[in-house]
Amino acid sequence: MSLEVWDQFISKYIELGDVIKLLRSPPEKMTEDGLDKIRALRNWLEGLATMATDLSLTDKTITDRLDLVTPMRDFMTVLKAALDKARQYPQPAAGGVQNQEQKIAQYVAEELARELDASPGIKRFCGI
Repeated sequence: MSLEVWDQFISKYIELGDVIKLLRSPPEKMTEDGLDKIRALRNWLEGLATMATDLSLTDKTITDRLDLVTPMRDFMTVLKAALDKARQYPQPAAGGVQNQEQKIAQYVAEELARELDASPGIKRFCGI
């Protein structure tokens, strides 16, 4: 089972790089397509982490040797940084009206917060 998981992980590795680039982009430039890619990868990583910890379906020696933790931890670190950046995006003064970029940044912050909250398996697997 672990080699099958590793084969899938390798195929997702390029996608991981693309998603990390998306997360490092300005929050106001994020598109719904970009958020969908982030969600899909996070869902896959969550399933892998859950399988590796809760269900014990993967060989721990192989997952340790292949170092699945580092890319997952990197993803979570960049996800958290993107959330912080989106939350810090300048908003209008009280009573002011948000422009389109401010609305997008606020929406992105809400979506990234959901993704971070929906990652208990990754956090457990990575020890974070």
